Amino acid sequence: MRHIIMKNFLWISLALAFSACSSSPKQAGMDTELPVLYLTKEYPKVELDIHEIADVEYIPLETTDESIIGKAPYYAISEKYIVSLASIIDKETRFFDRKGKFLFKINRYGQGAEEYTSPFNVSIDFENEECYVYDGYQHKIQVYTFSGKWIRTLKTQEGTAFINMFNYNKQYLIGYNSFHDYRNIKNFPEDKHPYHLIDKKNGEHKPLDIMIEKKVSKTFRKGAGHFESMQGINPIIANNNNILIADFGLDTLYQYKENKLTPIAVQYPPIHSNDEPTIVAPEIYTDSYLFFRPIHMKYIAGDVNKPYWDAPYLMWKRETNEIVEVTEWKDFNFLNKKNVLYVMNGQWNLPNYIHFGYSAEKLCEEYEAGNLKGKLKEIASKLKFDDNLVLVLCKLK
Repeated sequence: MRHIIMKNFLWISLALAFSACSSSPKQAGMDTELPVLYLTKEYPKVELDIHEIADVEYIPLETTDESIIGKAPYYAISEKYIVSLASIIDKETRFFDRKGKFLFKINRYGQGAEEYTSPFNVSIDFENEECYVYDGYQHKIQVYTFSGKWIRTLKTQEGTAFINMFNYNKQYLIGYNSFHDYRNIKNFPEDKHPYHLIDKKNGEHKPLDIMIEKKVSKTFRKGAGHFESMQGINPIIANNNNILIADFGLDTLYQYKENKLTPIAVQYPPIHSNDEPTIVAPEIYTDSYLFFRPIHMKYIAGDVNKPYWDAPYLMWKRETNEIVEVTEWKDFNFLNKKNVLYVMNGQWNLPNYIHFGYSAEKLCEEYEAGNLKGKLKEIASKLKFDDNLVLVLCKLK
């Protein structure tokens, strides 16, 4: 009898193992009509020169006493303006023209009714020339003209936090409610529809028709009141008014454009097939490309961001459905071919644009070492070490 039981157990184990090995997106019940992003697969490795896929502008941002930009700024860019956005670190929003000349700034930091104390997010409506400052601790959005004049205050709903918020169209902002990423408050049930349109006139919230039944958070809770959050990953990014939603709790990636939600791809393996899932963390989204990291959501004590840095940086060419791993970003104007580019955070208000940045210190060092050519060499010859950065504005082909 024992021999029979052990034999049956062996056959069951082998059957389960075979089933797991032969699993596929179709067997997992996924929509295989959509492109599949295989997150555990190894892809061909490439070193990518930005000039191969984009038309590139170098824009040195003017340095004056009024225009000095703090560390790790966010940017919004239009045909007319380059805007460094206020943040918790730097409370001022500064406007430059498209050649980099400083124009003016908005600073309404303070305790007054028309001011903000905690600018978690700033969204720019270039068409209406309005600046929307999300004051996270005060649960409101302050609206200003480009001259800094207060227009109105929009109260946000209790139990919401819009650290990720973008200008969407004339009527709405769009944002992701990350309230429960950082809090565990029973008085506010988890938002099953965390993607919201926010009315620019009255602040009314309109949730998108996308439900998250089982949330996957970038925050790891370790005991009462203690949590650590993985930085640099967000489930929503914008390509002008074309919004990508890659929620960490869903297998399907969606595009929200012209008020229509459309699935564009699925990830494999399924997100809830593992207690420590691998997610799609999007970084750049355009009509032609999606750059993302497949991140294993495993808690590493003392180094919560290690899974982010360990993850490969993948480029999905949407037209051909080809995926490659980008091991280095390059710029042929650097003669030493070092990895010098890094994608900067921001709001890409121009369709199919991304931007990078070179610190003045870096360019001065490379210029003195004779490692630059072309336009970069010309710009670096006029820089001082403590100048503002040089913005690298790229229109993807």
